[in-house]
Amino acid sequence: MNMAVMGFFARSELAATLYAFRREFLVVGIFSMVANVLMLAPTLYMLQVSDRVLASRSELTLLVISLLIGFSEELFFRGVILTAMRDRYGREWLASLLTTVIFGLSHFSGGIPNILSTLVTGFLFYWMRRVSGRIIVPAVFHSLYDFALYTSYTGPDTASTDSPILALFFARAAMTLVVLALH
Repeated sequence: MNMAVMGFFARSELAATLYAFRREFLVVGIFSMVANVLMLAPTLYMLQVSDRVLASRSELTLLVISLLIGFSEELFFRGVILTAMRDRYGREWLASLLTTVIFGLSHFSGGIPNILSTLVTGFLFYWMRRVSGRIIVPAVFHSLYDFALYTSYTGPDTASTDSPILALFFARAAMTLVVLALH
């Protein structure tokens, strides 16, 4: 670092402190950018479902989109965030709570019922990660869960409100059974 820059930050205690924490500011900025991009994931997912799947009725396209979203969200939430929370706080219950709440709030596009529903689902994904010790298990089930949910929107009677509710029920029941079997 050249002396002119050092002299600028040495002018005041505040400037020197801000300079000392430049790495932390960079990490927070990158984390914020990634989190904001992931906040768009459900909206982008639904746009892709609407534009590509509903129009063509292509289950293969829906499966590929579901795999991409499921794996990326699990790598971020149960991979990066969960590991960071464990390292930061050292308490598993707190790491699971914070990760589940962040996951639920990131799915705000459907309103309060969607957030509450996602909290339950997020905790099941966390528990799969905890019990299996691998990120692949919740990633696969997250993808299949999304696929099952959105397949209900592309079925023969898309106007029925019972179809997504039944898909959610059976998907969560299957995930619960997997968690119990892994345990």
